[in-house]
Amino acid sequence: MKKIRIYDLKFDKSYQNKFLSGSKQILKEGFLANHTYVRKLEKKLQKLFNVKYCLLSTSGTSALELIFRSLKIKNKKVLVGNNTFIATATAIMNAGGIPLPLDIENEYYSLCPIELEKKIKKYKEKVGAVVMIHIGGLISPKIYRIRNICKKNKIPLIEDAAQSFGSNLNKKFSGTFGLAGAFSFQTTKPFTTGEGGCLITNSTKLYNDAKSLRQFGFDFKNNLQHNSLGNNFKVSEFVALAGLCELDRIKKRIKKRQILAAQYQKRLFNSPWKTLRPPKNSVSTYYKQIVISPINRNLLIKKFKEKNIAITGGVYYLPLSKQKIIKKFLDKNDKFEVSNFFCDKHFCPPCYPELSVKDINYICNFLLKIKNN
Repeated sequence: MKKIRIYDLKFDKSYQNKFLSGSKQILKEGFLANHTYVRKLEKKLQKLFNVKYCLLSTSGTSALELIFRSLKIKNKKVLVGNNTFIATATAIMNAGGIPLPLDIENEYYSLCPIELEKKIKKYKEKVGAVVMIHIGGLISPKIYRIRNICKKNKIPLIEDAAQSFGSNLNKKFSGTFGLAGAFSFQTTKPFTTGEGGCLITNSTKLYNDAKSLRQFGFDFKNNLQHNSLGNNFKVSEFVALAGLCELDRIKKRIKKRQILAAQYQKRLFNSPWKTLRPPKNSVSTYYKQIVISPINRNLLIKKFKEKNIAITGGVYYLPLSKQKIIKKFLDKNDKFEVSNFFCDKHFCPPCYPELSVKDINYICNFLLKIKNN
């Protein structure tokens, strides 16, 4: 019986040769962190996203933390969509902030502008930032309304773009709608270096603050002097080298993800399995192809296992409101009806570049048979 894994990352000879050649150069230079290749990758990403600044970090989580520390959100509430990984809240708490989950909208399952306005009205000056998460690589067009709400109330909008490297709406990249955006380069992401991440921004002040905090809060004029409580989020030259190699193949890999997602959407069209699609004038890089299931997910997982098909971890099955370390921050009257529905009903079948259209057809055939059982 065919086995389809949860992920199956491969590196061709071209990638391997570039990485080995670059590794020799790193060893020759003798600087293993925060040097030539780190600067090269930062400049290339800065150019790719058409922003003034890019700062590499050890992870998408630490990139978010650097943003929140730079904004000085200590003891302030940070409003965030309930449907996200714990890392978003972790970054807020590590920066001294208070994560306050909000229910999501029912079209793209991202931050709901109506809920956002309610919470801003309730807490006013106690709000330190708003976080928009681009779930599965989809950019909700509601980001324009959310951006206007933030601008009106003078609250910085931050994008958790961990899953949306390369996604765009009206030719504007994720991570560039707000004050700053953070990306993850974790193994399964569309752009990967194994671990790692970056923040992008057009704000000189935020960039300088984050750059200092990345290296223990050092003073630019005297790096033996430290003016704030930072951390060590510097990046290895080898991680940056992997990123440069990844950039050489990213367009091809994203295109493959899009082909596979389109096949899911075509094969499952007019079936009980609802596939989420990007809005008009938008391009998704499909970190995940999200599907709303008509049957209980536990039963679905069991059936997938019987067929040797791995279901990915979802985005996400357990919302922030159900995380034990977050419950103390919740507003008692919040019911999270949309996020609870989404977390209970969605799943994410495999959709990574190493798969073939034949593999997707195999999965779709299986799903369509379940419908008739």
